[in-house]
Amino acid sequence: MKRIRWLLILFCAEGLFAFFWTFITPSESRNAVLLGFSRERILLLIFISMLGAAMMGAAIWAWRSELHLEFIHKIFDRLCLEEKQLGSAIIHLIIIPLAIITAALKVYLTPLEFDAYQNWAPDTFPFLYTLTRALLPLLLFVSLIGIELGTYLIIHYWRAVTKSETWSIKIIGPSLAIMLITLITVFQWLILVFQLRFFVNNPAWYWKFELLPFTWRDLWFTLGVLILSVVAYWILIIRHRIVLGLILIFLLGWFLQMGVGFMAGGGFASVQERYFSSYHKTYLVKASQNRLSILENMQRYEELYGWRTFTNTKPPGLMAFYIGIEELTNGYPPLYADNVRLERVSQIVTYGFPVIAMLMVFLIYAFAKRFLQDGAGSIPTIIPFLYIFSPNIVLFSLFPDQAIYPLVFLIGVWFIVTAIQHQSFTWALLLGIFLYGAVFFSFTMLPLYLFAGIYLTLHYCSNRNARQLKKQIMIAIGIGVGTLLLYFIFLAFLNYDFFSRFTRTVTINHNFDFYLRVGRQPPGSPEPLSIRLQQIAAAAWVNNLDFAAAIGFPIYILFVIHGIRLLIRLFRGETTSSDTILVSFFFSFIALNLAGTAQGETARLWMFWIPAMVIFASYEAGRYARKNSPALLWFFIMQFITILLTYHFQDLRM
Repeated sequence: MKRIRWLLILFCAEGLFAFFWTFITPSESRNAVLLGFSRERILLLIFISMLGAAMMGAAIWAWRSELHLEFIHKIFDRLCLEEKQLGSAIIHLIIIPLAIITAALKVYLTPLEFDAYQNWAPDTFPFLYTLTRALLPLLLFVSLIGIELGTYLIIHYWRAVTKSETWSIKIIGPSLAIMLITLITVFQWLILVFQLRFFVNNPAWYWKFELLPFTWRDLWFTLGVLILSVVAYWILIIRHRIVLGLILIFLLGWFLQMGVGFMAGGGFASVQERYFSSYHKTYLVKASQNRLSILENMQRYEELYGWRTFTNTKPPGLMAFYIGIEELTNGYPPLYADNVRLERVSQIVTYGFPVIAMLMVFLIYAFAKRFLQDGAGSIPTIIPFLYIFSPNIVLFSLFPDQAIYPLVFLIGVWFIVTAIQHQSFTWALLLGIFLYGAVFFSFTMLPLYLFAGIYLTLHYCSNRNARQLKKQIMIAIGIGVGTLLLYFIFLAFLNYDFFSRFTRTVTINHNFDFYLRVGRQPPGSPEPLSIRLQQIAAAAWVNNLDFAAAIGFPIYILFVIHGIRLLIRLFRGETTSSDTILVSFFFSFIALNLAGTAQGETARLWMFWIPAMVIFASYEAGRYARKNSPALLWFFIMQFITILLTYHFQDLRM
């Protein structure tokens, strides 16, 4: 028991050493304000002194009485033995300090020569080096405290350490996951703040560093988010007042989108500028110059738009959608000049799309409540929260990828699950019509067919005793018949051939993503299988990295963990009806990666997957929150910090 006293004395000695190390390290003369020290160095010395004084006070307090030692060990016993956190505590106290020391020494031992650091921090390394050099005594001091305390726990609780239940994955798993998520998320923050080029060096990485300075508006924005979040959390999750809580989350999601404009200083005008300064404004520009009806535009799509940038890789439905918005705004035939038409419809999109995007709050809650209630508990109330705190949901306002596609995709999933559960040929026929209509709107909706096939198979396999194979075949035929029916109708009346338009789209996107974007010339013939497999593997890596950074690593990692958990249940034959839906999502996502149809820019292109991602993440976060109540709050905080740092240091602008 007395070892704790000597441990505290050791902490004091290390604090004293850190203080003198900081004291003898000179500041740059131009920054000196007192006794040759800069303001930052003086603050650092004060902070280390306070830590050292705290250690000294604890040591004196522990030496004064045996009762004080007993009090300390009762706390340790409660946390480590009664709450079974010994294994987690040891891992945290050793792994995190080692990660800090490794990162600090990597920077400190790198020569301050451009050739040594140009590949990973060409613009910021001198500042990063100076900062690390100044903070190294503090970092080592804090890290040694963690390692030594972890070592003390191993020695003091050696019997418990040698027991297998201490290291059971069921006990330490949640803590390990939280630690992994935190370390990777902090690493992403460091990449953003110090403009480290670990991601950007990949030729397929689309997003570039773009520094936007912090202002007092960030503080007001953060305060507004904090107030709305606390009230919404209390109303929805604590008080379980569903309607009012969802309305508050809806308002919070809208405020987060508008907050980007507020931080920029222009409000709605800044939000509008983010979209209308991109090439994607071309859809509204073309719609505002249009003189033909929607029907004529679709019938003559190849002639009018099939050869133009952006529209040459889209089905006619997206352009028809924008023309429809323009005609609802300005009338048909148009009554205004083209520039006035564009200004008027731009206002409708600016004010309307952020509201439409947040309708997902209600839809995703209703979906979870309707289909995912097997042991879900409070999960449906967590899902909308995580959705609105996805960085790309906040930063891609006014894009159809953010406002429209997730809604259409989740509605499509709802329709698929309902139709297959009803086991009706008529429902299947209508589903086929809906799915083809969705793909006519955007090729992004093609994975709905994949989800339908996987869910139909898994639903039958998990209900073989109550389902006939012949019936499942008829449902598949019904989906196919509905699809072909609408295909031939569109071919006859709209001159729209899905296969020729989709083939052209795939060719253009493949040549751009896998060749032109990375500075290579497209081949004149199809690639060998070995080359194609290499492309798919490379694309899967950069696509998932891009998507994870954009939705937040906490959401992505929780998605992967819960996906693995579902696969284990599936192979054990323990899946529920909710699990069948979620496994279908997971297999569809894997298949999307194996298809290798895109490389890069998935922060925008894969936004339709975010509803599935946050559903998975909410299930897993809910498990951790039951064992560690602050965990859920920490996930939200990490997501919001990622939003701020992404906006200020990278910004997802097209």
